[in-house]
Amino acid sequence: MKILITGASGFIGSYLIEKALEKNWDVTAAVRKTSDKTYLQDKRIRFLELDFGNEQQLTEKLKQTGGFDYVIHNAGATKVLNPADYFYINTEHTKRFVRALAQTPPLKFVFVSSLAALGPANNGDIIRAVDTPHPISAYGESKLAVENFLEKSCPFPYTVIQPAGVYGPRDKDLFTVFQILARGIDVQLGSQAQKISLIHAQDLTEAIYTAMQYGTDRKKYIINDGTNYLSSDLSDAIKKAFNKKAIKINVPLNVVRLIANVSEKIGKFRNKTTMIYPERIEMSISNWHTEKPAIMSELNFVPQYDLYSGIKQTADWYKKEKWI
Repeated sequence: MKILITGASGFIGSYLIEKALEKNWDVTAAVRKTSDKTYLQDKRIRFLELDFGNEQQLTEKLKQTGGFDYVIHNAGATKVLNPADYFYINTEHTKRFVRALAQTPPLKFVFVSSLAALGPANNGDIIRAVDTPHPISAYGESKLAVENFLEKSCPFPYTVIQPAGVYGPRDKDLFTVFQILARGIDVQLGSQAQKISLIHAQDLTEAIYTAMQYGTDRKKYIINDGTNYLSSDLSDAIKKAFNKKAIKINVPLNVVRLIANVSEKIGKFRNKTTMIYPERIEMSISNWHTEKPAIMSELNFVPQYDLYSGIKQTADWYKKEKWI
């Protein structure tokens, strides 16, 4: 089987590449000239530089490859200075990519979207796959725009993956939380724990391949580990993994929002994205509890990691690699 994976040098992309190599497939990694190839050292990997902003060049380059059996489109932006960039990078790039692929259509195209495209549940409810989407962020809106485009215009079979919060070795986003808790500080936003759902990166990878090979065409799959958590559960799991006690600090939401606004303005002045910004704060206090993923009953997908085993494995990796 020939497979093309975009966003291959990133956190999730590197796991997707490894899984395809395990299957002994012919693997092509779509990268940029500036991509960090730290986790792409296997000599069997073919590299393909793609300019998603130029549809003509995309079409020509993809024609030259002779086509692929599977394509996993994992590339995209999660942090930008200008919200409009989400739509340019996540939405328009994907549209151009799909149109270019139509000249040599794959057996299956997988779009890695996000639970953010569905939007959070009401406080006492859960997110269901059949819910009418109501994203609360430009990021989520840009992902939903792609989902709508695929539904209306994709000329070949596709599957949409909507992951919950992803963690695991190599992750740099949730790593900050590990760092803080490893220092004995447990920061909670507001007075109530957030409702969250999570999936380990290796389990997400397995779910993507399961849905790609055996899932229903034109279907959206919510992906998490089958259990809903609170942010306090995540903190407890990290503290247990490091065998640490921590001082809990509840930061009032009005203070958090003020800090986020200031941080965003400083970031724009410096022309750099920041870790804390208003949109992320609203996402970080919303309810992301979901129904049990259909992939578990329909395709017999069983995650390898629960919260505690996954966090322990991740914390051990951070220590081994001297990140902490």
